[in-house]
Amino acid sequence: MRPKARSGERVVTTGRPPDRVDVLVVGAGQAGLATSWHLGRAGIDHVVVDAAARVGDSWRQRWDSLRLFTPAGANGLPGMPMTANDRHPTKDHAADHLERYVARFGLPVHVDSPVRHLRRGPDGFTAAIRDHVLHARRVVVASGAHRCPRIPAFAAGLDPAIVQLASTDYRNPGRLPDGPVLIVGAANSGAEIALDIALAGRHRVHLAGRDVGRLPQLGTPVFTAMRHLRTDRGTGRFLARLASGGGDPLGRVRPRDLTDAGIRREGRITDVDHGVPVTESHPLPGLASVIWCTGLGPDLSWLAPDLRRSSIEAAPASDLATIGWPYQRTMASHLLGGVGHDAANLTQKWTSS
Repeated sequence: MRPKARSGERVVTTGRPPDRVDVLVVGAGQAGLATSWHLGRAGIDHVVVDAAARVGDSWRQRWDSLRLFTPAGANGLPGMPMTANDRHPTKDHAADHLERYVARFGLPVHVDSPVRHLRRGPDGFTAAIRDHVLHARRVVVASGAHRCPRIPAFAAGLDPAIVQLASTDYRNPGRLPDGPVLIVGAANSGAEIALDIALAGRHRVHLAGRDVGRLPQLGTPVFTAMRHLRTDRGTGRFLARLASGGGDPLGRVRPRDLTDAGIRREGRITDVDHGVPVTESHPLPGLASVIWCTGLGPDLSWLAPDLRRSSIEAAPASDLATIGWPYQRTMASHLLGGVGHDAANLTQKWTSS
């Protein structure tokens, strides 16, 4: 049974999910929780399941110094603003915010409940969750668009003596071996990790990749406006296409910060030769570690093959919908403070169909 929780109290929902619901929401991050809030207000029977042991773990498991690039005032979920002492909250503050959100509204979340397989059945969908089968008329895929590292195939040719990490594996400079570090991918995450390592003063840091530009310092009103900027028309469509063309531009980090920290900029890594990474102009010998910040993709391995494509392209009125993907409906569809508008739209479509 799901325990009662007071506002602000940590809640971990245990026990087996129900056998049948109207809507199954897969993923208890900000997208899944915002969807649950709107479904609950509409009186729709639903449950949220997540593979993690604790709500917010997708944030907690990132590198230690990570902060949100959006200001605290722009990070509220439906019915509950985010409060923080710092303009840019830490990743642990964001994680705790999600946990408090579940406790405050008593959302029907089941943690430690990974969906092993989802397939379409005669009356909707069947989901295998550990040793349990759940039946749902509709499913929301809210498991995240940035989960699996995308590492180039030539990484396999690196010298085995070089420690390789994906950005999702990096935690702090103290866990790296002594010696020079190469960060591959100079978009926002790569730049932040490179600066984190350089400021610790223990490693020489190389940052490889093209210049992705930098966002100006944007305040809460701008991020709020992004929730209403549709990506299927006009300016929103143009900006979404522009933003989808490469890595995220720098947010809190400025190019000068990288220079002042002594980080050496390199061109794109194009290959590996005799175990050594090679840029467009020269090799980089003598490295102790390489951190791949070359992008993240979704993990849809739990979806039956015929559902994987439709889950990405499903219209909101269908019985299988995805939420929380970058620029899916608005310029803020993937942001903590923007998913609520998409969740409201999805719920409205389903209640009126």
